Amino acid sequence: MENKHINVTVDFSEWQENAIYDLRIPAHQPVRQLIINLAETVGLGQLVPNHCRFVIKVVNKSIVVSDDDLLLLFNITDGDILSIQA
Repeated sequence: MENKHINVTVDFSEWQENAIYDLRIPAHQPVRQLIINLAETVGLGQLVPNHCRFVIKVVNKSIVVSDDDLLLLFNITDGDILSIQA
């Protein structure tokens, strides 16, 4: 599988106020693992919910991905805004 990365804005505001980051992220990881890795990277690992549903809403597009979805299988590209849902 192609090791593709995308440049996006990741919004963790539902987890913590003003937690918005411009990051280069891998598009080949499942959403669940991506959210856990991103939260740990930006220092929000302690806020990872203990439930089993992980969801990313692409704010500037009508796209919602979750759990085992891969970003590279959707039309998610550089410049998109990814809102991490609680």
